[in-house]
Amino acid sequence: MFWRWTYWRNYQPPFVTQYCRFHVSNYLSTTKKGVPWTPEEDKKLLELLQSLKGVRKWTTLEEYFPDRTHLAIRSRARTLVGSRSISRAPFTQEEDERLLELVETHGEDFLTVGSFMEKRSPYQCSRRWFLHLKQNNERAKSLNTKAVRQWKQLYDTFISSNAVNKT
Repeated sequence: MFWRWTYWRNYQPPFVTQYCRFHVSNYLSTTKKGVPWTPEEDKKLLELLQSLKGVRKWTTLEEYFPDRTHLAIRSRARTLVGSRSISRAPFTQEEDERLLELVETHGEDFLTVGSFMEKRSPYQCSRRWFLHLKQNNERAKSLNTKAVRQWKQLYDTFISSNAVNKT
């Protein structure tokens, strides 16, 4: 009786029922719940990730893995890709200097900064910047990242307006 949705939704506000219905349906639809991934599935997932060149909707991969939910696929993909390319070691002095240079150039846009940092994710870069470098480094304290961002926006609009005028 608890899983009968019409009974359960009467006791919850509407936004909770929508959120929970999604997760409960995913929980109940998983037939391979708790079963480890096989090496064949890992290989197939890596091939799909390389061929698709960046997945925006993980639900599109559910058709290739009928017994897995998109949440399980996303989690496994991040584990597979992240474990091979992202370093978990502490930042070196050279990486700190590189991070400072990139923040000077691109501002606090850590998706862009992280794409230039080898073996570091955007999340690692932002954590390093906000928790260590921005507070403890004199060069970082003197940076005005908001001004950098404003100049970058002005430059981008100038370049795009010139490209339109030339055509």
